[in-house]
Amino acid sequence: MKRFFKAFILTLTIGAAMAVPAMPVMQDEIKMQIVEAAAKYKDGNLSGAISQLEAALEKAPDNPEVLSWLGFFYIKNNQSDLAVKVLEKAQKAKPDDLEVINNLGNAYLATKRDDMALAQYKKIVEKSPNMYEPWYNIGGICLRKQDFTGAVGAYEKALSLRKDAPDGYSLNNLGIAYEGAGQLAKATEYYQKAVTARPDEKLFSRNAGFGLFRLGKSEEALPYLETAAQGEVDVDAASALAQIYIKQGKTDMALSQYTALESSRGDKSDYWYNLGVLRSAAKDSKGAEAAYRKSISMNQKDKDAINNLGLLLFSSGRYEDALPFFERLYKMNPTSATQLNYASCLSQVGDLKKSVSLWNSYLSQNPKRTDVRVEMANAQWQMGDKESARSNYAAILAVDPKNVQAMNGMGLYYYAADRLKDAEAAFRKSISVKAAYLPPYNNLAVTLERMNRKKEAMTFLEKALSMNPNYVEAKRNLERMRASG
Repeated sequence: MKRFFKAFILTLTIGAAMAVPAMPVMQDEIKMQIVEAAAKYKDGNLSGAISQLEAALEKAPDNPEVLSWLGFFYIKNNQSDLAVKVLEKAQKAKPDDLEVINNLGNAYLATKRDDMALAQYKKIVEKSPNMYEPWYNIGGICLRKQDFTGAVGAYEKALSLRKDAPDGYSLNNLGIAYEGAGQLAKATEYYQKAVTARPDEKLFSRNAGFGLFRLGKSEEALPYLETAAQGEVDVDAASALAQIYIKQGKTDMALSQYTALESSRGDKSDYWYNLGVLRSAAKDSKGAEAAYRKSISMNQKDKDAINNLGLLLFSSGRYEDALPFFERLYKMNPTSATQLNYASCLSQVGDLKKSVSLWNSYLSQNPKRTDVRVEMANAQWQMGDKESARSNYAAILAVDPKNVQAMNGMGLYYYAADRLKDAEAAFRKSISVKAAYLPPYNNLAVTLERMNRKKEAMTFLEKALSMNPNYVEAKRNLERMRASG
């Protein structure tokens, strides 16, 4: 059976901390325009601030303060390509200005020029190692480059600079870095710390929930995943919740979570497969069958859906319906399991010759599987191949002397050969080993009847019916013996 729920994706949040340019000392007109632009920005008029400084730049195209502020505004307005151009000019004029270096790093980061951004942030930490923002951004770049060791170091440094009020995003991203480095338990600790710092951020609850879920701590994961699943549909959170609810026996809640995903996942065969698993767990065989059939109609090669549908039909006694699915699966994937399921189903629909052939083939590679040999011997007996059946029953008892099915089979062989004392002994031994196994009771009764011990025979039939009043053969034989006087 395939994994029930699909892999989830941990969302990476990379923020670019912004540095506001310092107010410079310069000629009055340019200074006034910068002051006015800053005021517009503060009042929420970003486009007006940009227009103000673009006009100032026409008058003073090389002024580093104008370039610095305009670059900052471009970044805020998501015009990062323009920001790069003006900030590169600003940095040439003021190569040691930390705000310019940082904002140019942010512009590079926004335009996916990670290596250039990283170089900018490293310049800052060399000059001022106790600034939080560049360490945070270095961590984000390392994550994007899958340098998890570098990310751990950067985020730990960033958090050391904010011990009193740790940032939730740094905690969350440090968790992602640890998870990338293969330390899931430590990663989950940081996801949980991120939730504590920012309980309103669903992303952090989602990551904490999945961390605990993957660690096998379903009960602890539950409240985090329930938070993550609130509001907009989160496919993976809902799927994980469904699995937890199933383990808790809350099948209705599990189905409620999963059926809500139909609008977003109903075009995927995996959705219908998983729904079939849930409905099957809820004892809704009809609904499970429909879901599996839907999955197969969308993906004719879905081996798990084909297998589960075959098993569902087989378990409900619909052997003819189950057979084509087991046959298809065996041809697609001829493993031991598919071979045995196919053989068992063939025997149930009466194709004993083919089922014996499959069992024989299997046993040639797996001679110790006495359970399979019993099935084959029983089929050989039904086919009338009594000697082959006897040989297999004897082989089973040689390695498993307490196998009650093989004892019963040997009893049948002795009965057919008119060796009634041997048959009686075999049936009695089977009953003594496993009193709950009913066929020997009926067979012993018939044997005793032939030995003119009908009264004793009837006691065994009565005993069998006391354990299972619906045992048809025993009921029929008891009625017959009573009627014969």
